[in-house]
Amino acid sequence: MVMIMKIKILSGNRVLQHPWSRLGLVRQCPTWLLKALSNPLSNNKTDLLTGDVVHQDLVWEDIKKNGMQEPLLIIVGWENKVIRLESGNHRIQTAIQDGYTHLPVALQVIKGDLLNPVNGLHKVDADSLIYWDKTIKCAYPVQYDPSNIINIDNAKSILMNSGELHGFIGE
Repeated sequence: MVMIMKIKILSGNRVLQHPWSRLGLVRQCPTWLLKALSNPLSNNKTDLLTGDVVHQDLVWEDIKKNGMQEPLLIIVGWENKVIRLESGNHRIQTAIQDGYTHLPVALQVIKGDLLNPVNGLHKVDADSLIYWDKTIKCAYPVQYDPSNIINIDNAKSILMNSGELHGFIGE
């Protein structure tokens, strides 16, 4: 028996105006993967681009109404072979609660493990999750199309076996 999953993505094209989108470096990514890469200690407060701190639901309501301005950001650290959701830890929580299955994501490969420790210190072993042969080791961040770098089949298998996908249905 084949299960068909209905895909739910954000409407609006505001994120398409982002420079990374214009370069073709933003893709829709499954929320189950983003959740597995997110900060498990994330609270319900988030900062706006203005620096103001508000409840994440206010931001999410604006995103649903006006579209997402900034894609979520996945960071891959090549030195220690780790991966994490760097930016979007609050948006992923509310998106899943609202039944969204995919969100727009950008990806950067960096030498270290994280860009901003304020976003948490969480990391996931990325040894089998990334197509390492498609990346370069560079002292500076390198932007990639997430769909070319993340091994989605391995990610699903590894995360299902670890119990990280409890409550999620596959793609």
